[in-house]
Amino acid sequence: MFIRALNKALSWEHSFLLLLGASLLYIVPLLMADQTYADDYWRSQLAQGRWTEQGRPGVSLLYMALGFSSGAINLFPLPLLLTTGLLAVSLTRLAHHYFNCPTALNCLIVLPVLYNPFFLQNLSYQYDGTRDGAEPVYGRGGTAAYRPQSAEKKLESCLVGGRSTCTVSASA
Repeated sequence: MFIRALNKALSWEHSFLLLLGASLLYIVPLLMADQTYADDYWRSQLAQGRWTEQGRPGVSLLYMALGFSSGAINLFPLPLLLTTGLLAVSLTRLAHHYFNCPTALNCLIVLPVLYNPFFLQNLSYQYDGTRDGAEPVYGRGGTAAYRPQSAEKKLESCLVGGRSTCTVSASA
């Protein structure tokens, strides 16, 4: 009975809710720990992100929009929760890209993109975790958007690629 329920085809909304729940479950330890790192202390003491000087103007724009200020305000956990929602959308698109009608088991196949210890370490930064969490979203959006026959999809792919270059550091 339980296996039959796992093999039932899910709609886009149901697969999104499943992957959103799995993503939120993954970040619960980060929300409960609320630990700041040395980089986070530096950014909060100076109230400056200096992301534009590091080649990431998209992160500066994100924090200006979320914080209603030109300074780098510590908004934790809001950016992490927004990034988790974006990750769930990206994983849902990936599941529907791989499978025509994904089941719950099919949705679990894409979770290793999110569930790895190296990615969890990147998400644990209160300021840069948002940028690191958004990188797979932008990369996945670019690959899902590209279809050779559609000019709109090519334009969307170019915009997603440009968006990712504004948030990813030169060393990443």
